Amino acid sequence: MGTIIEKAKKHIARQQQLPALYTLSPQHARKLRAVPRIAQPVSPLASIQDVRIDVKDGNIVLRIYTPENVGKLGAIVYIHGGGWVINSIDTSDASCRLLAQKTGRIVVSVDYRLAPEYAFPVPVEDCEAAFQWIVQHASQYNIDLSRIAIAGDSAGGNLATVVANTFKEQIEAQILLYPVTNACMNTASYETYAQGCGLDAKVMAWFIEQYVEVTERANPRVSPYFADVTKAPKAFIAVAENDVLKDEGWLYAKKLQQAGVEVEAIEMNGLIHSYFTTNAVFAEEIEQTIERIVSFLGK
Repeated sequence: MGTIIEKAKKHIARQQQLPALYTLSPQHARKLRAVPRIAQPVSPLASIQDVRIDVKDGNIVLRIYTPENVGKLGAIVYIHGGGWVINSIDTSDASCRLLAQKTGRIVVSVDYRLAPEYAFPVPVEDCEAAFQWIVQHASQYNIDLSRIAIAGDSAGGNLATVVANTFKEQIEAQILLYPVTNACMNTASYETYAQGCGLDAKVMAWFIEQYVEVTERANPRVSPYFADVTKAPKAFIAVAENDVLKDEGWLYAKKLQQAGVEVEAIEMNGLIHSYFTTNAVFAEEIEQTIERIVSFLGK
């Protein structure tokens, strides 16, 4: 096991005072982990707008963060994490504001429907529908169609790379933050970081059980590690040093590289899962990650 920085240790200790998610119903777990939307802007932006769009058998909300830049803008479609079961666009609100400010791109955050009420493939289909809506409304929001990236953390990283594999020709880049790429849970990091590192293996198993049947876990639209990634968009992948998902992030980076895809992969030393949306604790590390994303997109 790697070294965990002191503020991460304190954060883990606070989390351990709460009931383990796998002991709760999904609905109770959502209430326990819900965060309020930030009332005051963390980053100066031209506008933040919620738009409701139609998807298959329902509708979802997109939150559109527009920076103060002028002219045609690139875009980042952002998909929040939470094991496909918990969290919302409010969870990633502060990070999306900062991402829009620092990259100078419109950021569109997707409030996809959650498992188990909406298990696989609904979250995937919602995110694909959101991407298509953004493409169709690009001129309305002054978006440059040649500069649309897709991003996400954890389960959101999983959904982001699945969408990237569906729309390879239309997506400029994929930004995957400690992504789930193999729902079979068979990498060594599941043992090394099984407990006490922020995301316990038991919790991850509970998430996957809510999301998908055992027989579907090797489906490439569930586990993109098994997908054909030929001609996939270039990828930025950040893993946390102390995370059950670390190995599958590195393995996916290697798979992309072997397919001839440009990849920049980094390991955030001393950090734990979910750091990118835990703004009150990891503000400095979030800024560092966004700086790397800005540099990557600028290549």
